[in-house]
Amino acid sequence: MNPNDIKIEFKDDQLEITGERTSMHKVENSKVWREERAYGKFRRIVQLPEAIDADAVDAMYDAGVLTLTIPKSPKALPKQI
Repeated sequence: MNPNDIKIEFKDDQLEITGERTSMHKVENSKVWREERAYGKFRRIVQLPEAIDADAVDAMYDAGVLTLTIPKSPKALPKQI
């Protein structure tokens, strides 16, 4: 997938990942019997706890793997007294 085809948004304590996978190959004058990889639009919504630092969320896409780092809010971290 092209990383530019992925959109990541955080709103109302929900992480929303949307995008579109395109077919990788085009076969002319031939019948395709089976295509192993799915393509088309997708959308995933993940409910997150309120105690995250939305400004520090980081995303990385490498070799087909999307990695999101979502740190806790400083208010949610334990405090030593």
